[in-house]
Amino acid sequence: SEIVEEYEVSITRACRLMEIHRSYYYYTSSKDDADVEDAIREAGRFGEGFWKIFKIIQRQGHNWNHKKVYRVYKSLHFEKRCRLKKRLPARVKTPLTTPEEPNTTWSIDFVSDVVESGRKFLELQDPIVFDSDNKYNPTDEEFLNMIGVNIKRKVDNAITD
Repeated sequence: SEIVEEYEVSITRACRLMEIHRSYYYYTSSKDDADVEDAIREAGRFGEGFWKIFKIIQRQGHNWNHKKVYRVYKSLHFEKRCRLKKRLPARVKTPLTTPEEPNTTWSIDFVSDVVESGRKFLELQDPIVFDSDNKYNPTDEEFLNMIGVNIKRKVDNAITD
């Protein structure tokens, strides 16, 4: 518009000089985002951050695209801070202690896998039960396809023997 008035040239020629399409010169935005602005302001009272506000707007029944809501959210300069996560204090790391006498701690080694049909199975490895202190294995039995109660009974028997 400044080129047309200042140099007294046609709109077509001015657009050609600026290397833009003539329709771009005549374009006026027809976006009416008043409803979206009102919904963001209303939801902003309850939520913090864009995604929480967007979820609240969706729950209210508005089916606006997240890109449209984000564009209006940014144009409002409505950037509410997201609440930071509460961080737990760093835990004190203690090294694992080795048992000083036999029969203090026992370990069981198993593998879990899924068959192609989707069925899960659990298989106890060999040596199955061993004392963590001296790696002694008191059992020579197979533990395949056994329920937990039977495994516990066999382990208890192996420990008490």
